[in-house]
Amino acid sequence: MAFVLKDRVRETSDTVGSGAIHVTGVVNGGYQTFNGVLSNGDTTLCLCRNDAGEWQSFLGTWVSATHSLTRTTVYDGSSGAGVTVGFSGEAQEVWIDYPAQAYHRPQFETVTVGSGFAVDANSTETTS
Repeated sequence: MAFVLKDRVRETSDTVGSGAIHVTGVVNGGYQTFNGVLSNGDTTLCLCRNDAGEWQSFLGTWVSATHSLTRTTVYDGSSGAGVTVGFSGEAQEVWIDYPAQAYHRPQFETVTVGSGFAVDANSTETTS
């Protein structure tokens, strides 16, 4: 089990509700599948969205048997920061991304990554 970031990984999803993100096939245009770059239990940073305006950024854990990403840590989304989005029946696309809330650059004294959230140089999370 490893943390994996890869370029050009993007699939469609038929997820309904707030459970794991089930992927259903690669997006046209030379993209890779999650199953092609992740092993069971690997984690990665993801973004999932649909045309209805619903979206979620999260740390996902890959489950090979079900071709799905468990939303291990929810960062942000259309329902608010830290709140798991309950997707409607609208089809989604999900891809490997690097959400601002997961980003940390210790060479800066404080990095603000969203409304009311900052990370200081000593890796201590603070709110403002």
